[in-house]
Amino acid sequence: MRVAAVGSRVLLSLSAVLLLASCSTFLGHEFDELSASEQEASFGTQAGFHRLSPYFAVAVGGGSAGTDRLMQFYYYENGTSRRHLIGTIQAVTFESADYGPRNQHFALSSDGERLLYFHEAKYGYGALKKADGLYLARADGTEVLVRGAGERVISDKEIATYLGK
Repeated sequence: MRVAAVGSRVLLSLSAVLLLASCSTFLGHEFDELSASEQEASFGTQAGFHRLSPYFAVAVGGGSAGTDRLMQFYYYENGTSRRHLIGTIQAVTFESADYGPRNQHFALSSDGERLLYFHEAKYGYGALKKADGLYLARADGTEVLVRGAGERVISDKEIATYLGK
């Protein structure tokens, strides 16, 4: 009987270790393994805090142990160190990678002064209360909802219209 109890504990411990390992082993494709051009195309979608320009930044975190992987978008007032949360979404990853398609999250103008980004209200914090959708934020601190909720992909036409690319 004592052997069975020890065996059960060992089996239970082994099961717990495997479960934790599978939850924390989030991703197979690592951002660091991408070529320089692939990293440039996906920059800002991998885990961590990323300054996109003097005016905008994105923080990506979570996504293990059953939590949602979130992206938080920030605006830097006058390009200074004072930042304001402007949007939050669930991050989309790509084929078990630690990064995702950039156009499903945001697009930045070539001068870094305009940012198209998605916001999902259910992930909003505190005073950040606004509708789901695609927003255009500008370096002067203004922003406008350009499209309501729907397909979460920024089209080439939207990029051309709002960012001039």
